[in-house]
This record gives sequence, structure tokens and C-alpha cells, in this order.
Amino acid sequence: MTELDPELINEVAIYITQLQLKRTQMIIKDKQAKADALEEKLNLLTKEKGEFKMAENNENEKNQSEKVQNYKIYIYQNPEMTTIVPKTGKNAGKTIDVMSVKALHRNYEINDTTGEFVKKDPTFMTLKKYGEEHEDLKQLSSLIKPGMQLRVNGYLTSHEYEFTDQKTGELRKQTAIELNANSLMLDLSQKGLKGINFEQQKQNEQTVSQAQPQQSQVQSKVDATKDL
Repeated sequence: MTELDPELINEVAIYITQLQLKRTQMIIKDKQAKADALEEKLNLLTKEKGEFKMAENNENEKNQSEKVQNYKIYIYQNPEMTTIVPKTGKNAGKTIDVMSVKALHRNYEINDTTGEFVKKDPTFMTLKKYGEEHEDLKQLSSLIKPGMQLRVNGYLTSHEYEFTDQKTGELRKQTAIELNANSLMLDLSQKGLKGINFEQQKQNEQTVSQAQPQQSQVQSKVDATKDL
């Protein structure tokens, strides 16, 4: 049996070791590349999710809605009437009357030192009332005058919009507030109210005429009971 040269064996061993080392490095490099790609994808997904969440929060901030009851406002312009045709919802395809009128709500705060009410800047808004079935919105708008005080049940909604300043040409942001009214109430004791024309409806007259005999019968029974 021929003996192998020790130097040759050593060189072969070194060569095999180098091959194994290169193979190991290639495997590590490939795994590292996959890990980097996975991390980049994860970061991208996290960023997109964060941006979506931020956009969702911004949208929620832009369209905040608050329910209000007996909310006192002051009218400072004549109402305007428009019509819309919703594409979705229960009124889809129907022509809906919309009344819009500029109004403000006066704000006050209590002075901690004196306990007196301090007048603050008012909140300006657009009052909107959407016509409902059996509701004469045009007649309602004819009754509303500048300077009139109303109390409203409905929802306050705010949203941001951008506009170009005509003086500076800069793009600016502003918050618009809308008061969507479910019902409007008029304080009959307010100053400046000269009178109200009211005509009782036939349906109401019939209801009253039907109720009167019933009330008479009840009163007769009460009187008869007193005689016992």
C-alpha cells in the first residue's frame, strides 16, 4: 500500500475545509438575505398599517359627531333651499329638500375668581335640516329670520377642508361645523317676535271632535259618582 504524502493530505483537508466554509457562508448569506427581505416586508406592512391607522384617526377627527339637545343658536342670515338626490339609503333616488342657514352658538365660561360668566368667542356653524315625509320645509324656511333664536335637537359635525387664501395665495386649512337638525323649537317669549299665523289642520280638528264626547262621558260618570 502506497503511503500518501502528508503535505498532500494536509492540502486536501484545507481545501475541503475551505469548501465547507464557503458553503456555510453561502447558506448564512442566503438566510440573511431572506431575513432582511422578511424584515423589510414586515416594516413596510407595519408602516402601511400605521399610515392607515393615522388616516383613519384623521378622518375620525375630521368628522367628529356630537349629539346635542336643546342647543341654543342665533340665526344671522336668511335660509337657503337646495335639493339633493341620495344614491344610497332609504331615500335613494328621491328628491330631498335641504334647508341651510348660517347660525352661531354663544359660548360662556365661569370665572373661578369672581364666579361670573365670561363671554367667549362664538361658534359659527351651518344649520341644516333635511326634508322628511309630510314636512313642508319651504314653509319652515320662510318662518326663520335673521336675529331669531332657536333651540335644536340634532348632531354637531365638524370636518376639515383646505382652501387657497386669496390675499397670500397660501393653502390653508379650516374646520367647518354643521348642525344637522332633527327638530327645531322656537322660544315664543323672545324679543322681536311679532306674532305667529297658525291654521289648525283638519285631521287635528277631527281628533279633537272625537275626543270631546269621550271627555263628556267621563265627566258625566264622575258627576254621577259624586251623587252617590
